[in-house]
Amino acid sequence: MKRFKPVWFIFLGLFAQAMPAPSAPVLPGKKASGAVLLPNGWKIQPAGKQVAVGVGPLGMALSPSGQYLAVLNCGVPAHSVMLLDAANGAVADEKRIPRGWVGLCWHPQGDRLFVSGASDDAVRVSRLEGGKLLPAADISLKREGVTAPQFVGQLALSPDGRRLYAALMKGNGVAVADTQTGSLLRHIPVAGAPYGVAVSPDGRTLAVSRWGDSSVKLISLPEGSQERHTTKTGSHPNEMAFSSDGSRLFVTCANRNTVTVIDLIARKAAEQINVAVSPLRAGRKPGGRDDPGGMVSGCHPDRR
Repeated sequence: MKRFKPVWFIFLGLFAQAMPAPSAPVLPGKKASGAVLLPNGWKIQPAGKQVAVGVGPLGMALSPSGQYLAVLNCGVPAHSVMLLDAANGAVADEKRIPRGWVGLCWHPQGDRLFVSGASDDAVRVSRLEGGKLLPAADISLKREGVTAPQFVGQLALSPDGRRLYAALMKGNGVAVADTQTGSLLRHIPVAGAPYGVAVSPDGRTLAVSRWGDSSVKLISLPEGSQERHTTKTGSHPNEMAFSSDGSRLFVTCANRNTVTVIDLIARKAAEQINVAVSPLRAGRKPGGRDDPGGMVSGCHPDRR
Protein backbone atom coordinates (compact mmCIF):
# COMPACT_ATOMS: atom_id res chain seq x y z
CA MET A 1 0.00 0.00 0.00
CA LYS A 2 2.86 2.34 0.70
CA ARG A 3 4.04 2.05 -2.92
CA PHE A 4 0.72 3.48 -4.24
CA LYS A 5 0.41 6.48 -1.89
CA PRO A 6 2.77 8.76 -3.89
CA VAL A 7 0.89 7.96 -7.10
CA TRP A 8 -2.42 8.73 -5.38
CA PHE A 9 -1.18 12.10 -4.12
CA ILE A 10 0.26 12.95 -7.54
CA PHE A 11 -3.13 12.16 -9.14
CA LEU A 12 -4.94 14.46 -6.70
CA GLY A 13 -2.45 17.21 -7.36
CA LEU A 14 -2.93 16.97 -11.12
CA PHE A 15 -6.73 16.98 -10.67
CA ALA A 16 -6.59 20.10 -8.50
CA GLN A 17 -4.45 21.91 -11.09
CA ALA A 18 -6.91 21.01 -13.86
CA MET A 19 -9.89 22.60 -12.08
CA PRO A 20 -10.76 26.08 -13.52
CA ALA A 21 -10.43 29.09 -11.26
CA PRO A 22 -13.74 30.56 -10.06
CA SER A 23 -14.94 33.35 -12.35
CA ALA A 24 -15.53 36.84 -11.03
CA PRO A 25 -19.18 37.68 -10.36
CA VAL A 26 -20.96 39.60 -13.12
CA LEU A 27 -22.79 42.52 -11.57
CA PRO A 28 -25.64 44.60 -13.05
CA GLY A 29 -24.72 47.87 -14.70
CA LYS A 30 -23.28 49.36 -17.85
CA LYS A 31 -20.75 47.18 -19.69
CA ALA A 32 -17.85 48.05 -21.99
CA SER A 33 -19.98 47.21 -25.03
CA GLY A 34 -22.48 49.89 -24.03
CA ALA A 35 -25.10 47.33 -23.06
CA VAL A 36 -26.70 47.47 -19.61
CA LEU A 37 -27.12 44.29 -17.59
CA LEU A 38 -30.32 44.40 -15.53
CA PRO A 39 -30.65 42.75 -12.08
CA ASN A 40 -32.93 40.06 -13.58
CA GLY A 41 -30.27 38.96 -16.09
CA TRP A 42 -31.70 40.73 -19.14
CA LYS A 43 -29.50 42.99 -21.25
CA ILE A 44 -30.58 46.16 -23.04
CA GLN A 45 -28.61 47.94 -25.75
CA PRO A 46 -29.33 51.63 -26.46
CA ALA A 47 -30.49 52.21 -30.03
CA GLY A 48 -28.83 55.62 -30.08
CA LYS A 49 -26.69 57.75 -27.79
CA GLN A 50 -27.02 57.15 -24.07
CA VAL A 51 -26.91 60.22 -21.81
CA ALA A 52 -26.34 60.00 -18.07
CA VAL A 53 -28.91 61.83 -15.91
CA GLY A 54 -29.64 61.99 -12.20
CA VAL A 55 -30.86 59.26 -9.87
CA GLY A 56 -34.47 58.14 -10.29
CA PRO A 57 -35.53 59.93 -13.49
CA LEU A 58 -39.34 59.79 -13.51
CA GLY A 59 -40.23 62.20 -16.30
CA MET A 60 -38.95 64.02 -19.36
CA ALA A 61 -40.32 66.83 -21.49
CA LEU A 62 -38.93 68.28 -24.71
CA SER A 63 -39.23 72.05 -25.04
CA PRO A 64 -41.51 73.35 -27.84
CA SER A 65 -38.45 74.57 -29.77
CA GLY A 66 -36.80 71.16 -29.46
CA GLN A 67 -33.68 72.79 -28.02
CA TYR A 68 -33.90 71.51 -24.46
CA LEU A 69 -34.92 68.30 -22.73
CA ALA A 70 -36.08 68.68 -19.13
CA VAL A 71 -35.56 65.64 -16.87
CA LEU A 72 -37.17 65.22 -13.46
CA ASN A 73 -34.94 63.24 -11.06
CA CYS A 74 -36.66 61.90 -7.94
CA GLY A 75 -34.01 59.71 -6.33
CA VAL A 76 -31.67 59.85 -3.35
CA PRO A 77 -30.14 62.07 -2.01
CA ALA A 78 -32.09 64.93 -3.60
CA HIS A 79 -34.75 65.66 -6.21
CA SER A 80 -33.84 67.93 -9.09
CA VAL A 81 -34.80 69.23 -12.51
CA MET A 82 -32.07 68.80 -15.11
CA LEU A 83 -31.93 70.74 -18.37
CA LEU A 84 -30.13 68.98 -21.23
CA ASP A 85 -29.08 70.37 -24.59
CA ALA A 86 -31.10 68.14 -26.91
CA ALA A 87 -28.49 68.37 -29.67
CA ASN A 88 -25.48 67.04 -27.77
CA GLY A 89 -26.84 65.82 -24.42
CA ALA A 90 -24.77 68.28 -22.40
CA VAL A 91 -26.16 69.47 -19.07
CA ALA A 92 -27.17 73.10 -19.50
CA ASP A 93 -28.54 73.53 -15.98
CA GLU A 94 -29.76 71.64 -12.93
CA LYS A 95 -31.83 72.89 -10.02
CA ARG A 96 -32.71 71.07 -6.82
CA ILE A 97 -36.35 71.01 -5.73
CA PRO A 98 -37.85 70.01 -2.36
CA ARG A 99 -40.00 67.22 -3.86
CA GLY A 100 -41.11 66.03 -7.27
CA TRP A 101 -43.04 63.21 -8.88
CA VAL A 102 -43.48 62.19 -12.56
CA GLY A 103 -45.23 65.37 -13.78
CA LEU A 104 -43.56 68.09 -15.83
CA CYS A 105 -44.58 70.06 -18.92
CA TRP A 106 -43.55 73.15 -20.87
CA HIS A 107 -45.68 76.17 -21.57
CA PRO A 108 -46.51 76.32 -25.32
CA GLN A 109 -44.32 79.41 -25.61
CA GLY A 110 -41.39 77.49 -24.14
CA ASP A 111 -40.59 80.16 -21.55
CA ARG A 112 -41.83 78.29 -18.46
CA LEU A 113 -41.55 74.78 -17.05
CA PHE A 114 -44.11 73.27 -14.67
CA VAL A 115 -43.11 70.42 -12.32
CA SER A 116 -45.17 68.28 -9.95
CA GLY A 117 -44.59 69.00 -6.26
CA ALA A 118 -45.80 65.56 -5.12
CA SER A 119 -46.97 65.55 -1.48
CA ASP A 120 -46.40 69.32 -1.17
CA ASP A 121 -49.61 69.76 -3.20
CA ALA A 122 -47.96 72.36 -5.36
CA VAL A 123 -46.60 72.85 -8.86
CA ARG A 124 -43.04 74.18 -9.14
CA VAL A 125 -42.64 76.83 -11.82
CA SER A 126 -39.37 77.83 -13.48
CA ARG A 127 -38.63 80.48 -16.11
CA LEU A 128 -36.23 79.69 -18.91
CA GLU A 129 -33.78 82.52 -19.53
CA GLY A 130 -30.47 82.23 -21.32
CA GLY A 131 -30.47 78.45 -21.09
CA LYS A 132 -30.97 78.51 -17.32
CA LEU A 133 -33.95 77.64 -15.12
CA LEU A 134 -34.88 80.51 -12.81
CA PRO A 135 -37.35 79.99 -9.95
CA ALA A 136 -40.82 81.54 -10.23
CA ALA A 137 -43.75 81.48 -7.83
CA ASP A 138 -45.16 78.01 -7.09
CA ILE A 139 -48.81 77.27 -7.79
CA SER A 140 -50.52 75.93 -4.66
CA LEU A 141 -53.16 73.24 -5.21
CA LYS A 142 -54.22 73.01 -1.56
CA ARG A 143 -57.97 73.09 -1.04
CA GLU A 144 -59.67 74.74 1.89
CA GLY A 145 -60.55 72.21 4.56
CA VAL A 146 -58.35 69.45 3.10
CA THR A 147 -55.39 68.63 5.35
CA ALA A 148 -54.22 65.27 3.98
CA PRO A 149 -51.75 65.38 1.05
CA GLN A 150 -53.46 65.06 -2.34
CA PHE A 151 -50.18 64.05 -4.03
CA VAL A 152 -49.70 65.72 -7.41
CA GLY A 153 -49.04 63.36 -10.33
CA GLN A 154 -48.96 64.13 -14.04
CA LEU A 155 -49.48 67.64 -15.43
CA ALA A 156 -50.97 68.95 -18.67
CA LEU A 157 -51.67 72.36 -20.18
CA SER A 158 -54.45 73.61 -22.41
CA PRO A 159 -53.33 74.37 -25.99
CA ASP A 160 -53.25 78.11 -25.23
CA GLY A 161 -51.28 77.52 -22.02
CA ARG A 162 -53.75 79.34 -19.80
CA ARG A 163 -55.08 76.32 -17.89
CA LEU A 164 -52.99 73.82 -15.95
CA TYR A 165 -54.45 70.40 -15.12
CA ALA A 166 -52.88 68.30 -12.35
CA ALA A 167 -53.79 64.73 -11.42
CA LEU A 168 -54.27 64.32 -7.66
CA MET A 169 -53.42 60.70 -6.95
CA LYS A 170 -54.61 60.71 -3.33
CA GLY A 171 -57.05 63.58 -3.75
CA ASN A 172 -59.31 61.63 -6.14
CA GLY A 173 -59.56 64.43 -8.63
CA VAL A 174 -57.93 66.87 -11.02
CA ALA A 175 -56.91 70.37 -9.98
CA VAL A 176 -57.41 73.19 -12.49
CA ALA A 177 -55.22 76.28 -12.11
CA ASP A 178 -54.75 79.57 -13.94
CA THR A 179 -51.15 79.80 -15.18
CA GLN A 180 -51.30 83.60 -15.48
CA THR A 181 -52.46 84.34 -11.93
CA GLY A 182 -51.24 81.13 -10.27
CA SER A 183 -54.62 80.66 -8.60
CA LEU A 184 -56.51 77.38 -8.09
CA LEU A 185 -59.76 77.57 -10.06
CA ARG A 186 -61.55 74.31 -9.27
CA HIS A 187 -61.34 70.64 -8.35
CA ILE A 188 -62.83 68.05 -10.72
CA PRO A 189 -63.78 64.87 -8.81
CA VAL A 190 -62.30 61.72 -10.36
CA ALA A 191 -62.12 58.50 -8.34
CA GLY A 192 -59.70 55.60 -8.82
CA ALA A 193 -56.31 57.19 -8.04
CA PRO A 194 -55.86 59.59 -11.00
CA TYR A 195 -52.31 59.28 -12.33
CA GLY A 196 -52.05 60.97 -15.72
CA VAL A 197 -53.75 63.85 -17.53
CA ALA A 198 -53.75 64.86 -21.19
CA VAL A 199 -55.60 67.53 -23.17
CA SER A 200 -56.73 66.94 -26.76
CA PRO A 201 -55.19 69.11 -29.53
CA ASP A 202 -58.45 71.08 -29.89
CA GLY A 203 -58.62 71.65 -26.12
CA ARG A 204 -62.11 70.15 -25.84
CA THR A 205 -61.33 66.86 -24.08
CA LEU A 206 -59.46 66.12 -20.85
CA ALA A 207 -58.30 62.51 -20.43
CA VAL A 208 -57.53 61.22 -16.93
CA SER A 209 -55.86 57.83 -16.44
CA ARG A 210 -57.04 56.03 -13.30
CA TRP A 211 -54.25 53.84 -11.91
CA GLY A 212 -56.51 52.07 -9.43
CA ASP A 213 -59.42 51.40 -11.80
CA SER A 214 -57.73 50.28 -15.05
CA SER A 215 -59.60 52.92 -16.98
CA VAL A 216 -59.50 56.39 -18.52
CA LYS A 217 -62.05 59.08 -17.74
CA LEU A 218 -62.84 61.40 -20.66
CA ILE A 219 -64.14 64.80 -19.58
CA SER A 220 -65.47 67.43 -21.97
CA LEU A 221 -64.02 70.91 -21.66
CA PRO A 222 -64.74 73.54 -20.53
CA GLU A 223 -65.09 71.84 -17.17
CA GLY A 224 -68.64 73.11 -16.60
CA SER A 225 -70.09 70.84 -19.30
CA GLN A 226 -69.72 67.78 -17.01
CA GLU A 227 -69.96 65.35 -19.94
CA ARG A 228 -67.95 62.25 -19.02
CA HIS A 229 -67.21 58.82 -20.38
CA THR A 230 -65.21 55.92 -18.89
CA THR A 231 -63.20 53.54 -21.08
CA LYS A 232 -61.50 50.41 -19.73
CA THR A 233 -57.77 49.93 -20.39
CA GLY A 234 -55.00 47.56 -19.35
CA SER A 235 -53.83 47.38 -15.75
CA HIS A 236 -52.19 50.46 -14.18
CA PRO A 237 -52.72 53.08 -16.91
CA ASN A 238 -50.37 56.02 -16.58
CA GLU A 239 -49.11 58.39 -19.32
CA MET A 240 -51.19 59.24 -22.38
CA ALA A 241 -50.87 60.97 -25.74
CA PHE A 242 -53.45 62.07 -28.30
CA SER A 243 -52.95 61.51 -32.01
CA SER A 244 -52.37 64.72 -33.99
CA ASP A 245 -55.96 64.71 -35.31
CA GLY A 246 -57.41 63.99 -31.87
CA SER A 247 -59.21 60.84 -33.02
CA ARG A 248 -57.19 58.40 -30.92
CA LEU A 249 -55.73 58.27 -27.42
CA PHE A 250 -52.71 56.12 -26.60
CA VAL A 251 -52.62 54.92 -22.98
CA THR A 252 -49.56 53.18 -21.54
CA CYS A 253 -50.35 50.35 -19.09
CA ALA A 254 -47.44 49.55 -16.79
CA ASN A 255 -48.59 46.27 -15.27
CA ARG A 256 -48.88 44.47 -18.63
CA ASN A 257 -46.37 46.36 -20.79
CA THR A 258 -49.08 47.27 -23.26
CA VAL A 259 -50.54 50.38 -24.87
CA THR A 260 -54.32 50.69 -25.08
CA VAL A 261 -55.50 52.62 -28.13
CA ILE A 262 -58.85 54.33 -27.58
CA ASP A 263 -61.05 55.31 -30.51
CA LEU A 264 -62.39 58.67 -29.35
CA ILE A 265 -65.18 58.72 -31.91
CA ALA A 266 -66.55 55.32 -30.88
CA ARG A 267 -65.50 55.98 -27.25
CA LYS A 268 -64.04 52.49 -26.77
CA ALA A 269 -60.73 50.65 -26.74
CA ALA A 270 -59.90 49.65 -30.31
CA GLU A 271 -56.52 47.95 -29.87
CA GLN A 272 -53.97 46.62 -27.39
CA ILE A 273 -50.32 47.00 -28.47
CA ASN A 274 -47.82 44.70 -26.75
CA VAL A 275 -44.52 46.51 -26.16
CA ALA A 276 -42.84 43.83 -24.03
CA VAL A 277 -39.45 42.50 -25.13
CA SER A 278 -41.12 39.15 -25.83
CA PRO A 279 -44.81 38.09 -25.74
CA LEU A 280 -46.23 37.17 -22.35
CA ARG A 281 -46.92 33.47 -22.25
CA ALA A 282 -49.80 31.93 -20.31
CA GLY A 283 -48.97 31.87 -16.62
CA ARG A 284 -46.07 34.29 -17.01
CA LYS A 285 -46.07 36.93 -14.34
CA PRO A 286 -45.35 40.52 -15.45
CA GLY A 287 -42.39 41.93 -13.55
CA GLY A 288 -41.09 38.44 -12.72
CA ARG A 289 -37.62 37.12 -13.44
CA ASP A 290 -38.55 36.21 -17.01
CA ASP A 291 -40.10 39.58 -17.81
CA PRO A 292 -38.21 42.92 -17.73
CA GLY A 293 -41.38 44.68 -16.56
CA GLY A 294 -41.37 48.39 -15.80
CA MET A 295 -43.43 51.35 -16.89
CA VAL A 296 -43.91 52.11 -20.55
CA SER A 297 -44.62 55.71 -21.35
CA GLY A 298 -44.14 58.54 -23.77
CA CYS A 299 -44.92 59.51 -27.35
CA HIS A 300 -42.96 61.16 -30.13
CA PRO A 301 -43.57 64.93 -30.33
CA ASP A 302 -45.15 64.61 -33.79
CA ARG A 303 -47.78 62.30 -32.18
CA ARG A 304 -47.34 59.63 -34.86
